[in-house]
Amino acid sequence: MCFYRVQLLGRNFRLTDSSRQLPCTFTTGIDLHAESAEMAERDALAALRNHPQLGQRVCNPIDDPPLIFSEVQEIPPPSQPVDDTAFPRLDFSFEEPLNSPFALDELLD
Repeated sequence: MCFYRVQLLGRNFRLTDSSRQLPCTFTTGIDLHAESAEMAERDALAALRNHPQLGQRVCNPIDDPPLIFSEVQEIPPPSQPVDDTAFPRLDFSFEEPLNSPFALDELLD
């Protein structure tokens, strides 16, 4: 197995909490091990879909789906042993539209 870094760009994600909704863009990276670049991309997308805070708050209508773009690159194995239970890790960085009425950070708390 090889190690891969998968960069994900999400666009047109409509996130909501109990009373508000806002389209947003986010970027995130995930490092993981997989048998191929294609499997790394598949696993990264699955981790994103199963993210507990993000997945429950996406509320796009069927005719306006969110978009995800990905880039996969093989990376050297980590110098220290990897705890497989800690993989994969997602770090989100949100970009809000101008004049946003609220901070998206509170959506992922």
